[in-house]
Amino acid sequence: AVQAGIPDTLNIHSDFENTLSIEEHEQISNNDIRFNNHNQTIHFGNLDGLFRLIDLNGRVRMTKKINSGEQINIQHLSDQMYVVVLTTEYGNTVKKILKY
Repeated sequence: AVQAGIPDTLNIHSDFENTLSIEEHEQISNNDIRFNNHNQTIHFGNLDGLFRLIDLNGRVRMTKKINSGEQINIQHLSDQMYVVVLTTEYGNTVKKILKY
């Protein structure tokens, strides 16, 4: 959910001068990356790219090339907050999920 004008899904850009900017990406909606805590799966809508799941200690817990409509099961991972990073032709999209 969006609170106080802060979007759930952000696009992160980096240029050659090592500056970093974050902006909401118009090409990717919140519905394109969804987490279903009931069956412990991350659903990807109409997106192809490289998926990475990072825990709050900065460890990459999963990496996988995904195709449009794919689902990733994370039932085997511990309950905690994770960051989903999806690299597509539009850049890096970051979304936080809470597994409980």
